[in-house]
Amino acid sequence: MDTRLPAPRKEKALETTVRKKIEALRHMTVGQLKKKYAEVFGEETRPHHKHFLFRCIACQCGLGSFCAQEDGRPARREVV
Repeated sequence: MDTRLPAPRKEKALETTVRKKIEALRHMTVGQLKKKYAEVFGEETRPHHKHFLFRCIACQCGLGSFCAQEDGRPARREVV
């Protein structure tokens, strides 16, 4: 039996970029997230809920893993 550990997986450049964007969003304050939301969507946001703002920005920026609901279905978008 071979007891050696496999070589560590090297992350692709895209994965590294996405990970950095996610970490940057996670460390933002609500005020910073509201500014980022305005940049991304081109309009002000009324909600002050940090997790909501994080998910909206992540979905719009193509960070797809945060767009799905807990059961794996895609998130519904409300039409205003």
